[in-house]
Amino acid sequence: MTVVKTQQDIPHDPRKRRLWIIFQLQSKGKSLSSLAGDEGVSQQAISASAAGNGSSHLQEALAVAIGVTAQDLFPEHFDSNGDRLRKPRKPQRKNFLKT
Repeated sequence: MTVVKTQQDIPHDPRKRRLWIIFQLQSKGKSLSSLAGDEGVSQQAISASAAGNGSSHLQEALAVAIGVTAQDLFPEHFDSNGDRLRKPRKPQRKNFLKT
């Protein structure tokens, strides 16, 4: 099984990209469920982020889990300088409140 990680190989269509992310996670022995558990959020929240919606923090977690940058994974959320186009949401996960 070959794992591709170049920006050209990442699908731009949100549905295809979500499936690509799932494949990349599986190739590393992970899943959306396991990543959701690690981040303290529901599987629906991490799945929405994989589709390009939801929290910027979860999109970053997905990118880190598969070994790419969030900008490469979700280029539509960044400008040409590499800055996020919209204000990121505050992470809403259980372990966020721990001190």
